[in-house]
Amino acid sequence: MKRTVAALLLIAPLAVAPAAVGAEADVVKGLRNLALMHQVAAVLELENNLEGTLPLKLPPDAWGNELYLEGGRGGYRLISPGSDAKLDNASWTTYTQFTGTEGDIVIDRGKVLRSNRNWLVSQVGSSGPAADALTELQRAEIAFAKSRTPLLQSVTGAQATAMLIQQVGRYVENNHKPPAAEESRDAWGTPLRVTIEPTGDYQIVSAGEDKQFAEATWSQKPAPTFAEDIVYRNGAFVRQVTGEEVAKAATDLQVAATPQPPDPSYAVPGSSNWLRVADGVTAPVITERPEPVYPEDYRKARISGIVILELAINAAGQLEHVGILKSLAPGLDEAAVSAVRKWKFKPATKDGQPVPVLYVMTINFRLR
Repeated sequence: MKRTVAALLLIAPLAVAPAAVGAEADVVKGLRNLALMHQVAAVLELENNLEGTLPLKLPPDAWGNELYLEGGRGGYRLISPGSDAKLDNASWTTYTQFTGTEGDIVIDRGKVLRSNRNWLVSQVGSSGPAADALTELQRAEIAFAKSRTPLLQSVTGAQATAMLIQQVGRYVENNHKPPAAEESRDAWGTPLRVTIEPTGDYQIVSAGEDKQFAEATWSQKPAPTFAEDIVYRNGAFVRQVTGEEVAKAATDLQVAATPQPPDPSYAVPGSSNWLRVADGVTAPVITERPEPVYPEDYRKARISGIVILELAINAAGQLEHVGILKSLAPGLDEAAVSAVRKWKFKPATKDGQPVPVLYVMTINFRLR
């Protein structure tokens, strides 16, 4: 019997967007390429928590170029060479954003190392193929963030194990014997325990995430944890914990955010001409402060944390520039910047006179 759990982790095809032309076509490809990179990286993140290697055939990028994958369990680097189809190995250690579509996109061990996301988003209008492609990217980014959480990785292990148990069950029914142990290890690396009665009745048990069989519990209702043994008898699960049950019982489901690389274009131009709040310089006063809108997709995914911004506020109290000092996740970064651009200020002062300052502001996205 050949073990496979490929069906569980097939990379979902991106929706076909209306045809775009000219410069917009390049932007659409760039956005769809970033979405694809996040999808593949999500599979790699899930695989890291499983004992066995999951089959994964890398698709081509949006320009038909081969994706490159370096490393293995616990550490990987995924690269798309971009529209120029050329790899620039020297760039892979630079944590930054770039402009255009010719640079290499790099996701390194769950971290977006190099990206052109900000530039791509700046090219997107309110509607059309590029806007649709941006929506696809946003969904892929959230799915990638979820894939990095222990809960979803455990859910994946449980789902893969359930699929394997069903395969083993069919093998037993057809051959009246258990498969070889090496062909029936669950997602956590433990061989399934298969027993077959002279009557033909059979039972298959996985030790679960804790890798410990607990026969005394098999007649009891399992607790909402993937450490519980899974029992399959005569073609049906008689003891199994679902991901919904575990999620409902969990006390902390916060998802790790995916910060974006720093963007050189966010730096304040002529920053040496701006003062900082220190040594006699008083802070500007916020007179109008509309709260950031917490993107619903991020709230539902339970992604939270802080975005740290650097504001350039001139002597008239006008906001001239917003830069991101600490990224949290794309949608939350954008929500923070969008809100701050609507704020009103009284200028900072020094010796009683208004002065231009660089002012650091922390925006907290908190789950309630």
